[in-house]
Amino acid sequence: MDTAVIANESELKLPKNNKCNRYYYRHREEILAKKLQKRLEDPEYLAKQKAKEEAKRAKEEEKVRLKEEKSRERARRKAELLGVLPVVPPGVE
Repeated sequence: MDTAVIANESELKLPKNNKCNRYYYRHREEILAKKLQKRLEDPEYLAKQKAKEEAKRAKEEEKVRLKEEKSRERARRKAELLGVLPVVPPGVE
């Protein structure tokens, strides 16, 4: 192994193993489950989550639309260069 890698691993700082940390790590799942339950009961949190999901969905749809547009434009240019009519599937402008 490289000595620089070993030096970095030995310099890694771990949290102190005190009473609070031991309790947290022992009961982490329960604590996180309670936090999640409280968040799910909060209407503001739910509204934010819904807005995030909508934005993500809209972004994905836009990405797909742009990809299809580029594909159509590329096919049109290729057809122009070859001097043939582009093939347009039925139902598409």
